[in-house]
Amino acid sequence: LAIEGGRATFAGTLGGNEVRGDATASFADLRPLARFAGIPLSGALDAAAGGTFHSRAGANLDVRGSTTNLGTGDPAVARLLAGKTQFAGIVTRKPDGALAIAKLAVDGAVLKATGRAALGAATIDVALEGRLANLRLLADAASGAAMFAVNATGARDAPTIDATIKVDQGTLAGRPLDKASVRVQGKRSATGWAGTDAPDGNFSAQRLAG
Repeated sequence: LAIEGGRATFAGTLGGNEVRGDATASFADLRPLARFAGIPLSGALDAAAGGTFHSRAGANLDVRGSTTNLGTGDPAVARLLAGKTQFAGIVTRKPDGALAIAKLAVDGAVLKATGRAALGAATIDVALEGRLANLRLLADAASGAAMFAVNATGARDAPTIDATIKVDQGTLAGRPLDKASVRVQGKRSATGWAGTDAPDGNFSAQRLAG
């Protein structure tokens, strides 16, 4: 199937209540797809998916591919996915709509991450860890490569968060960070954020303490 900006293919079986096979998508320019996606897409995509696309038990697909300078209209996404980014994961969808991604892997020049994610109608269960090439991509006042780990579980509208960021060498507000880290645990409450933070390391030659 030729589509403006690229091409999509499918080889498999369609019968009864099941669709199985292998699909590919190759788009040197994603902008023509923006009207279908409902967001201002840009960049390039090469992807493949194989497995069960539809059945009474849901879907189960092995997905992998790469993007180049992917844009979705969000400046933060554009910065994180600048250059070539490879991705892979096992995507499952249950008949009730619950979506899960296992063995998730993202490998790009800016962002590297592995983990899993599950989204139910009212629940979330996400565990990710990885590396960000430079904090300046997300915050102008910070710099330095960062390792991160994020866990979010519970209700989708108010999950419990446990997140850790570690910076070996960097800066914050123009002042040096040395082997610094912060762990934040908590959840959103009726009055705002309820939780704790535990900093460690050195900031501007002073020891951080929670």
